[in-house]
Amino acid sequence: MLWRCSSASVFSEIYLLLLFFSCIAILLSDIHSNDIKDSSKSNTNNNVNEKWTVSWNAPFLSGNGYGSEALSTIVGLNATLPNQTWSIAINQHGDSVNIEFARSLPENLIDLLTVSSQRQYDLIHRHQREQEQEQEQEQEQHDKDFEQNLWDNQAVGCTPERTIVVCHSEPGAWSVPNAAYETEPCPPILDTTTTTTTTTTTTTTSSSSSSGGNQKGVWSYKVGRTMFETDRLPDGWVDRLNQMDEIWVPTQFHRELFERTNNIHTNVRVVGQGIDSNRWDPEKAKPLQQWGGDWMDPHQHCHPDDFKFLSVFKWEARKGHDILIPAFWEAFYGSDDNDATTTANANGVCLVIVTSLYHTDPEHVLGDVERYWVQSSSRNEHRAYEDTKGVLLLSGLSEEELISVYKSVDAFVLPSRGEGWGRPYMEAMSMGLPVVATNWSGPTAFVTNENGYLLPITGLVDAELEAFPGHKWANPDKKALKRLLLHIRNDPEEGRRKGQRARQDVLELWSHERVALDIAQELERIRRNINVARKAEAEEDEL
Repeated sequence: MLWRCSSASVFSEIYLLLLFFSCIAILLSDIHSNDIKDSSKSNTNNNVNEKWTVSWNAPFLSGNGYGSEALSTIVGLNATLPNQTWSIAINQHGDSVNIEFARSLPENLIDLLTVSSQRQYDLIHRHQREQEQEQEQEQEQHDKDFEQNLWDNQAVGCTPERTIVVCHSEPGAWSVPNAAYETEPCPPILDTTTTTTTTTTTTTTSSSSSSGGNQKGVWSYKVGRTMFETDRLPDGWVDRLNQMDEIWVPTQFHRELFERTNNIHTNVRVVGQGIDSNRWDPEKAKPLQQWGGDWMDPHQHCHPDDFKFLSVFKWEARKGHDILIPAFWEAFYGSDDNDATTTANANGVCLVIVTSLYHTDPEHVLGDVERYWVQSSSRNEHRAYEDTKGVLLLSGLSEEELISVYKSVDAFVLPSRGEGWGRPYMEAMSMGLPVVATNWSGPTAFVTNENGYLLPITGLVDAELEAFPGHKWANPDKKALKRLLLHIRNDPEEGRRKGQRARQDVLELWSHERVALDIAQELERIRRNINVARKAEAEEDEL
Protein backbone atom coordinates (compact mmCIF):
# COMPACT_ATOMS: atom_id res chain seq x y z
CA MET A 1 0.00 0.00 0.00
CA LEU A 2 1.32 3.42 -0.97
CA TRP A 3 -0.17 6.50 0.61
CA ARG A 4 0.58 9.86 2.15
CA CYS A 5 1.12 10.58 5.86
CA SER A 6 -0.37 14.01 6.52
CA SER A 7 1.29 16.60 8.74
CA ALA A 8 0.58 20.06 10.04
CA SER A 9 2.14 22.56 7.65
CA VAL A 10 0.31 24.28 4.80
CA PHE A 11 2.16 25.79 1.84
CA SER A 12 1.39 27.16 -1.62
CA GLU A 13 -1.23 25.46 -3.79
CA ILE A 14 1.30 24.17 -6.25
CA TYR A 15 3.40 22.88 -3.38
CA LEU A 16 0.48 20.91 -2.01
CA LEU A 17 -1.55 20.28 -5.15
CA LEU A 18 1.38 18.52 -6.70
CA LEU A 19 2.33 17.04 -3.36
CA PHE A 20 1.58 13.89 -5.23
CA PHE A 21 -1.73 15.46 -5.96
CA SER A 22 -3.38 13.87 -2.92
CA CYS A 23 -3.32 10.95 -0.55
CA ILE A 24 -2.22 7.97 -2.62
CA ALA A 25 -3.74 4.51 -2.32
CA ILE A 26 -2.43 1.78 -4.61
CA LEU A 27 -1.47 -1.78 -3.91
CA LEU A 28 2.18 -2.77 -3.85
CA SER A 29 3.03 -5.69 -6.10
CA ASP A 30 4.33 -8.88 -4.52
CA ILE A 31 8.05 -9.12 -3.94
CA HIS A 32 10.04 -11.44 -6.14
CA SER A 33 13.14 -11.57 -3.97
CA ASN A 34 13.68 -14.76 -1.98
CA ASP A 35 16.07 -12.83 0.26
CA ILE A 36 13.34 -10.49 1.46
CA LYS A 37 10.78 -13.31 1.79
CA ASP A 38 13.21 -15.38 3.80
CA SER A 39 14.03 -12.37 5.95
CA SER A 40 10.33 -11.85 6.66
CA LYS A 41 9.81 -15.52 7.56
CA SER A 42 12.79 -15.52 9.91
CA ASN A 43 11.23 -12.76 12.02
CA THR A 44 7.79 -14.27 12.67
CA ASN A 45 8.58 -14.65 16.35
CA ASN A 46 9.15 -10.91 16.74
CA ASN A 47 5.75 -9.52 15.77
CA VAL A 48 6.90 -9.24 12.16
CA ASN A 49 3.37 -10.04 10.98
CA GLU A 50 2.32 -6.56 12.08
CA LYS A 51 2.32 -4.28 9.08
CA TRP A 52 4.99 -1.57 9.14
CA THR A 53 5.33 1.67 7.19
CA VAL A 54 8.34 3.38 5.71
CA SER A 55 7.60 7.11 5.53
CA TRP A 56 9.75 8.51 2.69
CA ASN A 57 10.11 12.29 2.77
CA ALA A 58 11.92 13.92 -0.17
CA PRO A 59 11.68 16.69 -2.82
CA PHE A 60 9.96 14.31 -5.22
CA LEU A 61 8.56 17.04 -7.47
CA SER A 62 11.40 19.54 -7.36
CA GLY A 63 13.41 18.24 -10.30
CA ASN A 64 16.69 18.22 -8.35
CA GLY A 65 19.10 15.39 -7.62
CA TYR A 66 17.54 14.37 -4.32
CA GLY A 67 14.10 14.33 -5.93
CA SER A 68 15.13 12.27 -8.95
CA GLU A 69 16.80 9.73 -6.70
CA ALA A 70 13.74 9.58 -4.45
CA LEU A 71 11.37 9.00 -7.38
CA SER A 72 13.50 6.11 -8.59
CA THR A 73 13.68 4.71 -5.07
CA ILE A 74 9.91 4.77 -4.57
CA VAL A 75 9.27 3.08 -7.91
CA GLY A 76 11.76 0.36 -6.97
CA LEU A 77 10.38 -0.12 -3.46
CA ASN A 78 6.84 -0.22 -4.80
CA ALA A 79 7.81 -3.31 -6.79
CA THR A 80 9.98 -4.84 -4.08
CA LEU A 81 8.61 -4.51 -0.55
CA PRO A 82 6.14 -7.30 0.35
CA ASN A 83 2.71 -5.72 0.68
CA GLN A 84 1.73 -8.19 3.36
CA THR A 85 4.14 -6.58 5.80
CA TRP A 86 5.01 -3.11 4.45
CA SER A 87 3.32 0.10 3.33
CA ILE A 88 5.03 3.15 1.84
CA ALA A 89 3.98 6.67 2.84
CA ILE A 90 5.36 9.57 0.82
CA ASN A 91 5.62 13.29 1.53
CA GLN A 92 7.02 16.21 -0.46
CA HIS A 93 9.80 17.66 1.67
CA GLY A 94 13.03 19.60 1.38
CA ASP A 95 12.33 21.90 -1.58
CA SER A 96 9.52 23.62 -3.45
CA VAL A 97 7.68 21.99 -6.31
CA ASN A 98 8.91 22.66 -9.86
CA ILE A 99 5.62 22.63 -11.70
CA GLU A 100 7.21 22.30 -15.13
CA PHE A 101 9.12 19.25 -13.96
CA ALA A 102 6.00 17.78 -12.36
CA ARG A 103 4.04 18.18 -15.57
CA SER A 104 6.79 16.51 -17.56
CA LEU A 105 6.70 13.26 -15.58
CA PRO A 106 5.70 10.18 -17.60
CA GLU A 107 2.13 8.99 -17.31
CA ASN A 108 2.98 5.75 -15.52
CA LEU A 109 4.81 7.69 -12.81
CA ILE A 110 2.00 10.21 -12.53
CA ASP A 111 -0.41 7.28 -12.15
CA LEU A 112 1.73 5.99 -9.29
CA LEU A 113 1.68 9.39 -7.61
CA THR A 114 -1.92 10.40 -8.31
CA VAL A 115 -4.96 9.89 -6.09
CA SER A 116 -7.13 7.05 -7.23
CA SER A 117 -10.18 9.33 -7.16
CA GLN A 118 -11.02 10.48 -10.70
CA ARG A 119 -12.67 13.58 -9.22
CA GLN A 120 -9.40 14.74 -7.67
CA TYR A 121 -7.53 13.93 -10.88
CA ASP A 122 -9.97 16.02 -12.90
CA LEU A 123 -9.70 18.90 -10.44
CA ILE A 124 -5.93 18.91 -10.81
CA HIS A 125 -5.99 19.12 -14.58
CA ARG A 126 -8.84 21.61 -14.62
CA HIS A 127 -6.85 23.79 -12.26
CA GLN A 128 -3.78 23.59 -14.49
CA ARG A 129 -5.84 24.77 -17.46
CA GLU A 130 -7.28 27.62 -15.41
CA GLN A 131 -3.81 28.63 -14.29
CA GLU A 132 -2.81 29.18 -17.90
CA GLN A 133 -5.94 31.22 -18.67
CA GLU A 134 -6.37 33.49 -15.67
CA GLN A 135 -4.35 36.46 -14.55
CA GLU A 136 -1.64 35.75 -11.99
CA GLN A 137 -3.21 37.82 -9.21
CA GLU A 138 -6.63 36.22 -9.56
CA GLN A 139 -5.05 32.78 -9.82
CA GLU A 140 -3.13 33.23 -6.59
CA GLN A 141 -6.32 33.53 -4.54
CA HIS A 142 -7.87 30.61 -6.39
CA ASP A 143 -4.75 28.57 -5.60
CA LYS A 144 -5.04 29.31 -1.90
CA ASP A 145 -8.72 28.32 -1.81
CA PHE A 146 -8.05 25.11 -3.70
CA GLU A 147 -5.13 24.32 -1.44
CA GLN A 148 -7.17 24.73 1.72
CA ASN A 149 -9.99 22.55 0.40
CA LEU A 150 -7.58 19.84 -0.63
CA TRP A 151 -5.67 19.98 2.63
CA ASP A 152 -8.82 19.84 4.76
CA ASN A 153 -9.85 16.59 3.06
CA GLN A 154 -6.60 14.76 3.90
CA ALA A 155 -6.68 12.58 7.00
CA VAL A 156 -4.47 9.57 6.38
CA GLY A 157 -2.23 8.67 9.31
CA CYS A 158 0.77 6.49 10.14
CA THR A 159 1.22 4.33 13.22
CA PRO A 160 4.42 5.86 14.67
CA GLU A 161 5.53 2.85 16.70
CA ARG A 162 5.60 0.79 13.48
CA THR A 163 6.98 3.48 11.15
CA ILE A 164 10.51 4.05 9.87
CA VAL A 165 10.93 7.66 8.77
CA VAL A 166 13.41 8.50 6.01
CA CYS A 167 14.37 12.17 5.59
CA HIS A 168 15.84 12.23 2.08
CA SER A 169 17.28 15.73 1.78
CA GLU A 170 20.04 17.96 3.01
CA PRO A 171 20.05 18.05 6.83
CA GLY A 172 19.11 21.74 7.00
CA ALA A 173 15.61 20.65 5.98
CA TRP A 174 15.24 18.20 8.86
CA SER A 175 12.98 19.22 11.74
CA VAL A 176 15.39 18.15 14.51
CA PRO A 177 13.79 19.96 16.17
CA ASN A 178 13.32 22.70 13.55
CA ALA A 179 14.28 23.03 9.89
CA ALA A 180 16.59 25.86 8.89
CA TYR A 181 14.01 27.06 6.36
CA GLU A 182 10.33 26.59 5.62
CA THR A 183 9.55 23.14 4.27
CA GLU A 184 7.29 20.21 5.02
CA PRO A 185 8.65 18.84 8.33
CA CYS A 186 10.68 15.65 8.48
CA PRO A 187 10.37 13.74 10.67
CA PRO A 188 6.66 14.58 10.31
CA ILE A 189 5.14 16.31 13.31
CA LEU A 190 3.28 14.01 15.67
CA ASP A 191 0.32 14.44 17.97
CA THR A 192 1.55 12.69 21.09
CA THR A 193 -2.04 12.17 22.29
CA THR A 194 -2.73 9.71 19.45
CA THR A 195 -0.83 7.17 17.43
CA THR A 196 -1.17 8.93 14.06
CA THR A 197 0.11 12.07 12.36
CA THR A 198 -3.26 13.63 11.58
CA THR A 199 -3.18 16.44 14.15
CA THR A 200 -0.76 19.21 14.96
CA THR A 201 2.01 19.72 17.46
CA THR A 202 4.83 22.22 17.35
CA THR A 203 7.81 20.08 18.29
CA THR A 204 9.23 16.78 17.11
CA THR A 205 9.58 14.05 19.71
CA SER A 206 12.98 12.40 19.61
CA SER A 207 13.18 8.64 19.11
CA SER A 208 14.67 6.10 21.48
CA SER A 209 14.19 3.28 19.02
CA SER A 210 17.71 1.93 19.16
CA SER A 211 16.80 0.50 22.56
CA GLY A 212 13.25 -0.40 21.74
CA GLY A 213 11.40 2.91 21.43
CA ASN A 214 7.87 1.51 21.75
CA GLN A 215 6.20 4.66 23.13
CA LYS A 216 2.99 5.78 21.46
CA GLY A 217 3.48 8.92 19.38
CA VAL A 218 7.20 8.33 18.84
CA TRP A 219 8.64 7.33 15.50
CA SER A 220 10.19 3.89 15.66
CA TYR A 221 13.31 4.92 13.76
CA LYS A 222 14.63 7.96 11.91
CA VAL A 223 16.97 7.64 8.92
CA GLY A 224 18.71 10.57 7.26
CA ARG A 225 19.54 10.07 3.57
CA THR A 226 22.02 12.71 2.47
CA MET A 227 25.40 13.50 0.87
CA PHE A 228 27.72 16.41 0.12
CA GLU A 229 29.99 17.48 -2.73
CA THR A 230 33.11 18.95 -1.07
CA ASP A 231 35.88 17.62 1.16
CA ARG A 232 34.04 18.36 4.43
CA LEU A 233 30.58 18.80 5.89
CA PRO A 234 28.86 22.17 6.38
CA ASP A 235 28.71 23.83 9.78
CA GLY A 236 25.64 22.77 11.71
CA TRP A 237 25.29 19.38 10.09
CA VAL A 238 26.85 17.36 12.92
CA ASP A 239 24.15 18.18 15.47
CA ARG A 240 21.42 17.38 12.95
CA LEU A 241 23.03 14.11 11.89
CA ASN A 242 23.30 13.02 15.52
CA GLN A 243 19.54 13.49 15.99
CA MET A 244 18.89 10.64 13.55
CA ASP A 245 19.14 6.95 14.42
CA GLU A 246 21.35 6.33 11.40
CA ILE A 247 22.57 8.02 8.22
CA TRP A 248 22.50 6.55 4.70
CA VAL A 249 25.04 7.87 2.20
CA PRO A 250 25.36 6.72 -1.43
CA THR A 251 29.08 5.87 -1.64
CA GLN A 252 32.11 4.82 0.34
CA PHE A 253 33.59 8.25 -0.47
CA HIS A 254 30.83 9.83 1.59
CA ARG A 255 31.02 7.31 4.39
CA GLU A 256 34.68 8.15 4.87
CA LEU A 257 33.90 11.86 4.67
CA PHE A 258 31.20 11.62 7.33
CA GLU A 259 33.14 9.30 9.62
CA ARG A 260 36.24 11.47 9.68
CA THR A 261 34.13 14.44 10.74
CA ASN A 262 34.54 15.08 14.46
CA ASN A 263 31.71 14.31 16.87
CA ILE A 264 29.43 12.36 14.54
CA HIS A 265 28.09 9.54 16.72
CA THR A 266 25.34 8.23 14.44
CA ASN A 267 25.96 5.04 12.47
CA VAL A 268 26.76 5.77 8.79
CA ARG A 269 25.85 3.14 6.20
CA VAL A 270 26.39 3.00 2.44
CA VAL A 271 23.17 2.55 0.46
CA GLY A 272 23.57 3.08 -3.28
CA GLN A 273 21.37 4.93 -5.74
CA GLY A 274 19.49 3.30 -8.59
CA ILE A 275 17.95 4.29 -11.89
CA ASP A 276 14.92 3.07 -13.84
CA SER A 277 16.87 1.15 -16.49
CA ASN A 278 13.62 0.16 -18.18
CA ARG A 279 12.79 3.76 -18.88
CA TRP A 280 16.38 4.84 -19.58
CA ASP A 281 16.75 2.15 -22.22
CA PRO A 282 18.47 2.85 -25.57
CA GLU A 283 16.45 0.11 -27.25
CA LYS A 284 13.15 1.80 -26.37
CA ALA A 285 14.12 5.44 -26.81
CA LYS A 286 13.35 7.47 -29.92
CA PRO A 287 16.10 9.70 -31.34
CA LEU A 288 15.68 13.45 -31.51
CA GLN A 289 14.17 14.50 -34.83
CA GLN A 290 15.61 18.00 -35.09
CA TRP A 291 18.82 19.70 -33.92
CA GLY A 292 18.88 23.48 -33.67
CA GLY A 293 16.85 26.58 -32.94
CA ASP A 294 17.57 26.29 -29.24
CA TRP A 295 15.97 28.47 -26.58
CA MET A 296 18.90 30.84 -26.00
CA ASP A 297 20.88 31.01 -29.21
CA PRO A 298 18.71 30.13 -32.23
CA HIS A 299 21.60 30.35 -34.69
CA GLN A 300 23.40 27.39 -33.15
CA HIS A 301 22.76 23.88 -34.31
CA CYS A 302 24.20 20.40 -34.61
CA HIS A 303 24.24 18.59 -37.92
CA PRO A 304 22.60 15.16 -37.69
CA ASP A 305 25.86 13.55 -38.81
CA ASP A 306 28.05 15.35 -36.26
CA PHE A 307 29.81 13.41 -33.53
CA LYS A 308 27.92 14.70 -30.52
CA PHE A 309 29.18 15.09 -26.97
CA LEU A 310 26.45 15.64 -24.37
CA SER A 311 26.61 17.32 -20.97
CA VAL A 312 23.68 17.68 -18.56
CA PHE A 313 23.99 19.91 -15.52
CA LYS A 314 22.69 22.81 -13.46
CA TRP A 315 24.47 26.02 -14.48
CA GLU A 316 26.76 26.54 -11.49
CA ALA A 317 30.52 26.62 -10.89
CA ARG A 318 30.59 23.15 -9.32
CA LYS A 319 29.65 21.55 -12.63
CA GLY A 320 32.78 22.80 -14.39
CA HIS A 321 31.23 24.46 -17.44
CA ASP A 322 34.17 26.88 -17.35
CA ILE A 323 36.43 23.87 -17.99
CA LEU A 324 34.21 21.94 -20.38
CA ILE A 325 33.35 24.58 -22.98
CA PRO A 326 36.88 26.06 -23.41
CA ALA A 327 38.35 22.53 -23.52
CA PHE A 328 35.91 21.57 -26.27
CA TRP A 329 36.65 24.66 -28.35
CA GLU A 330 40.40 24.37 -27.87
CA ALA A 331 40.33 20.70 -28.84
CA PHE A 332 38.37 21.17 -32.05
CA TYR A 333 38.77 24.84 -32.97
CA GLY A 334 42.39 25.50 -32.20
CA SER A 335 44.17 27.49 -29.52
CA ASP A 336 47.69 28.32 -28.46
CA ASP A 337 48.59 24.63 -28.20
CA ASN A 338 46.36 23.32 -30.99
CA ASP A 339 46.51 25.37 -34.16
CA ALA A 340 43.46 24.01 -35.94
CA THR A 341 41.67 26.60 -38.04
CA THR A 342 38.39 24.90 -38.91
CA THR A 343 35.22 25.12 -36.90
CA ALA A 344 33.90 22.32 -34.75
CA ASN A 345 30.96 21.81 -37.04
CA ALA A 346 33.27 21.68 -40.01
CA ASN A 347 35.14 18.97 -38.12
CA GLY A 348 31.83 17.21 -37.59
CA VAL A 349 31.83 17.62 -33.80
CA CYS A 350 29.15 19.21 -31.64
CA LEU A 351 28.73 19.78 -27.89
CA VAL A 352 25.12 19.59 -26.68
CA ILE A 353 24.51 21.15 -23.26
CA VAL A 354 21.23 20.55 -21.45
CA THR A 355 21.12 22.88 -18.47
CA SER A 356 18.77 24.07 -15.78
CA LEU A 357 19.19 27.70 -14.83
CA TYR A 358 18.35 27.55 -11.08
CA HIS A 359 18.26 31.26 -10.21
CA THR A 360 20.38 32.07 -13.27
CA ASP A 361 18.89 33.95 -16.22
CA PRO A 362 19.70 33.15 -19.87
CA GLU A 363 21.67 36.38 -20.28
CA HIS A 364 24.07 35.28 -17.57
CA VAL A 365 24.59 31.92 -19.28
CA LEU A 366 25.21 33.55 -22.64
CA GLY A 367 27.63 35.97 -21.02
CA ASP A 368 29.62 33.07 -19.61
CA VAL A 369 29.65 31.28 -22.96
CA GLU A 370 30.83 34.39 -24.82
CA ARG A 371 33.60 34.87 -22.28
CA TYR A 372 34.75 31.27 -22.75
CA TRP A 373 34.73 31.81 -26.51
CA VAL A 374 37.04 34.81 -26.17
CA GLN A 375 39.36 32.91 -23.84
CA SER A 376 39.64 29.89 -26.13
CA SER A 377 40.00 31.93 -29.34
CA SER A 378 42.86 34.22 -28.37
CA ARG A 379 44.83 33.43 -31.53
CA ASN A 380 41.77 33.53 -33.76
CA GLU A 381 40.24 36.89 -32.96
CA HIS A 382 38.85 37.20 -36.48
CA ARG A 383 36.28 34.55 -35.61
CA ALA A 384 33.42 36.55 -34.15
CA TYR A 385 31.34 35.12 -31.32
CA GLU A 386 28.34 35.07 -33.63
CA ASP A 387 30.03 32.48 -35.86
CA THR A 388 28.79 28.93 -35.58
CA LYS A 389 30.56 27.41 -32.60
CA GLY A 390 29.32 23.84 -32.46
CA VAL A 391 27.77 24.32 -29.01
CA LEU A 392 24.03 23.79 -28.65
CA LEU A 393 22.36 25.01 -25.45
CA LEU A 394 19.05 23.44 -24.40
CA SER A 395 16.84 23.81 -21.35
CA GLY A 396 13.33 23.11 -20.16
CA LEU A 397 13.18 19.62 -21.68
CA SER A 398 10.70 17.04 -20.54
CA GLU A 399 12.12 13.72 -19.39
CA GLU A 400 10.93 12.15 -22.63
CA GLU A 401 12.79 14.78 -24.66
CA LEU A 402 15.89 14.37 -22.52
CA ILE A 403 15.89 10.61 -23.12
CA SER A 404 15.68 11.32 -26.85
CA VAL A 405 18.72 13.59 -26.58
CA TYR A 406 20.70 10.83 -24.83
CA LYS A 407 19.62 8.45 -27.59
CA SER A 408 20.91 10.82 -30.26
CA VAL A 409 24.46 11.51 -29.03
CA ASP A 410 27.72 9.58 -29.01
CA ALA A 411 29.34 10.30 -25.63
CA PHE A 412 28.70 12.03 -22.31
CA VAL A 413 31.14 14.39 -20.58
CA LEU A 414 30.90 16.34 -17.33
CA PRO A 415 34.11 17.63 -15.63
CA SER A 416 32.37 18.26 -12.30
CA ARG A 417 34.34 19.50 -9.31
CA GLY A 418 32.31 17.39 -6.90
CA GLU A 419 29.18 15.24 -6.85
CA GLY A 420 27.00 13.63 -4.25
CA TRP A 421 26.22 10.91 -6.77
CA GLY A 422 26.09 12.33 -10.29
CA ARG A 423 22.77 11.19 -11.70
CA PRO A 424 23.39 12.39 -15.30
CA TYR A 425 26.42 10.07 -15.49
CA MET A 426 24.20 7.14 -14.61
CA GLU A 427 21.49 8.24 -17.03
CA ALA A 428 24.12 8.24 -19.78
CA MET A 429 25.45 4.84 -18.72
CA SER A 430 21.96 3.38 -18.68
CA MET A 431 21.53 4.72 -22.23
CA GLY A 432 24.69 2.87 -23.32
CA LEU A 433 26.97 5.91 -23.67
CA PRO A 434 30.66 6.17 -22.80
CA VAL A 435 31.05 8.62 -19.92
CA VAL A 436 33.83 11.07 -19.01
CA ALA A 437 33.64 11.64 -15.23
CA THR A 438 35.96 13.39 -12.81
CA ASN A 439 37.96 10.89 -10.77
CA TRP A 440 36.75 12.22 -7.40
CA SER A 441 33.66 12.07 -5.18
CA GLY A 442 30.38 10.29 -5.97
CA PRO A 443 30.86 9.05 -9.57
CA THR A 444 33.89 6.95 -8.58
CA ALA A 445 31.41 4.46 -7.10
CA PHE A 446 30.18 3.42 -10.55
CA VAL A 447 32.32 4.96 -13.32
CA THR A 448 35.49 2.99 -14.10
CA ASN A 449 38.01 2.91 -16.91
CA GLU A 450 36.25 -0.25 -18.11
CA ASN A 451 32.84 1.37 -18.59
CA GLY A 452 33.98 4.97 -19.15
CA TYR A 453 36.82 7.45 -18.88
CA LEU A 454 38.01 8.79 -15.52
CA LEU A 455 39.25 12.36 -15.84
CA PRO A 456 42.27 13.00 -13.59
CA ILE A 457 42.44 15.98 -11.25
CA THR A 458 45.39 18.21 -10.48
CA GLY A 459 44.44 18.27 -6.80
CA LEU A 460 41.91 19.89 -4.48
CA VAL A 461 41.36 23.66 -4.57
CA ASP A 462 39.41 26.18 -2.53
CA ALA A 463 35.78 26.00 -3.63
CA GLU A 464 35.42 29.76 -3.01
CA LEU A 465 31.89 29.30 -1.74
CA GLU A 466 30.64 32.09 0.50
CA ALA A 467 28.28 29.75 2.32
CA PHE A 468 31.02 27.14 2.92
CA PRO A 469 34.30 28.93 3.71
CA GLY A 470 37.38 26.71 3.64
CA HIS A 471 35.73 23.89 1.70
CA LYS A 472 37.70 22.30 -1.10
CA TRP A 473 36.74 20.34 -4.18
CA ALA A 474 38.47 18.78 -7.18
CA ASN A 475 40.29 20.68 -9.90
CA PRO A 476 39.68 18.64 -13.09
CA ASP A 477 42.66 18.55 -15.46
CA LYS A 478 41.66 20.67 -18.47
CA LYS A 479 44.52 19.46 -20.68
CA ALA A 480 43.64 15.85 -19.91
CA LEU A 481 40.03 16.61 -20.81
CA LYS A 482 41.05 17.99 -24.21
CA ARG A 483 43.06 14.83 -24.88
CA LEU A 484 40.12 12.65 -23.87
CA LEU A 485 37.70 14.52 -26.13
CA LEU A 486 40.01 14.09 -29.10
CA HIS A 487 40.64 10.44 -28.26
CA ILE A 488 36.93 9.61 -28.00
CA ARG A 489 36.21 11.41 -31.26
CA ASN A 490 39.02 9.56 -33.04
CA ASP A 491 38.17 6.12 -31.62
CA PRO A 492 34.38 5.89 -31.54
CA GLU A 493 34.46 2.09 -31.56
CA GLU A 494 36.21 2.02 -28.19
CA GLY A 495 33.59 4.42 -26.89
CA ARG A 496 30.80 2.15 -28.09
CA ARG A 497 32.38 -0.82 -26.30
CA LYS A 498 32.65 1.14 -23.07
CA GLY A 499 29.04 2.28 -23.46
CA GLN A 500 27.85 -1.30 -23.83
CA ARG A 501 29.75 -2.24 -20.69
CA ALA A 502 28.23 0.75 -18.89
CA ARG A 503 24.71 -0.40 -19.77
CA GLN A 504 25.53 -3.92 -18.56
CA ASP A 505 26.90 -2.60 -15.24
CA VAL A 506 23.77 -0.53 -14.65
CA LEU A 507 21.53 -3.54 -15.26
CA GLU A 508 23.54 -5.75 -12.93
CA LEU A 509 24.37 -3.29 -10.16
CA TRP A 510 22.40 -0.05 -10.32
CA SER A 511 18.90 -0.66 -11.63
CA HIS A 512 16.26 0.68 -9.25
CA GLU A 513 15.03 -2.87 -8.67
CA ARG A 514 18.49 -4.00 -7.62
CA VAL A 515 19.04 -1.03 -5.30
CA ALA A 516 15.51 -1.37 -3.91
CA LEU A 517 16.40 -4.89 -2.76
CA ASP A 518 19.32 -3.44 -0.80
CA ILE A 519 17.04 -0.81 0.76
CA ALA A 520 14.43 -3.45 1.59
CA GLN A 521 17.07 -5.48 3.38
CA GLU A 522 18.12 -2.39 5.36
CA LEU A 523 14.51 -1.78 6.38
CA GLU A 524 14.07 -5.40 7.40
CA ARG A 525 17.27 -5.18 9.45
CA ILE A 526 15.95 -2.11 11.28
CA ARG A 527 12.55 -3.67 11.93
CA ARG A 528 14.10 -6.90 13.14
CA ASN A 529 16.40 -5.06 15.55
CA ILE A 530 13.54 -2.98 16.92
CA ASN A 531 11.37 -6.05 17.46
CA VAL A 532 14.21 -7.89 19.20
CA ALA A 533 14.83 -4.91 21.49
CA ARG A 534 11.14 -4.54 22.29
CA LYS A 535 10.80 -8.23 23.08
CA ALA A 536 13.78 -8.02 25.42
CA GLU A 537 12.27 -4.97 27.15
CA ALA A 538 8.93 -6.75 27.55
CA GLU A 539 10.59 -9.82 29.06
CA GLU A 540 12.59 -7.61 31.42
CA ASP A 541 9.42 -5.83 32.53
CA GLU A 542 7.81 -9.16 33.35
CA LEU A 543 10.59 -10.08 35.76
